[in-house]
Amino acid sequence: DAFGNTLVEFRYHTFAGEDSGDSIGDEWNLQVGQQFHKRLRGDFIFGDFQSSDPRAAYQDTMKVWVMLTASLP
Repeated sequence: DAFGNTLVEFRYHTFAGEDSGDSIGDEWNLQVGQQFHKRLRGDFIFGDFQSSDPRAAYQDTMKVWVMLTASLP
């Protein structure tokens, strides 16, 4: 959702095998972004994946991104 120049977004995903349909895991993401200037934007993004089976090839993973985006005229 956007609040003026600020974006707050929450997403939840469920992943399953394409052929088997077996559950692979779940992930949630949080993004907070701010438009500082008409050509400058900052974003903080957090993601947390939880595997359905810790013995499988897909392991629990947490990631954080910080982005600064500048637009040219």
